[in-house]
Amino acid sequence: MTDGYDEDAGRVLRGMGTVVPRVIRNSAMCLLCGEEIVSVHPHDFRMCRCGNISVDGGHAYARRVFRTQHWEDTSVYGRGDNSGISVEDGR
Repeated sequence: MTDGYDEDAGRVLRGMGTVVPRVIRNSAMCLLCGEEIVSVHPHDFRMCRCGNISVDGGHAYARRVFRTQHWEDTSVYGRGDNSGISVEDGR
């Protein structure tokens, strides 16, 4: 398999069949307290002030830990290879 973009999965494919998402901005909005939190580097675990939603992973991965479903993903994900990244809003 060659490197490329899988339109259906919305992810960049790297050789040997591994699928790696492109995270441009890793963020979420808590719909309970109204705070938007952003993780900027790996292991940068951030929690909103009411403790409902947490984000982690920075640009390396997008991890969410939540107590309720009252949150919105505000992350931005990129598409394409390194020569021309286009941006797709996570909302």
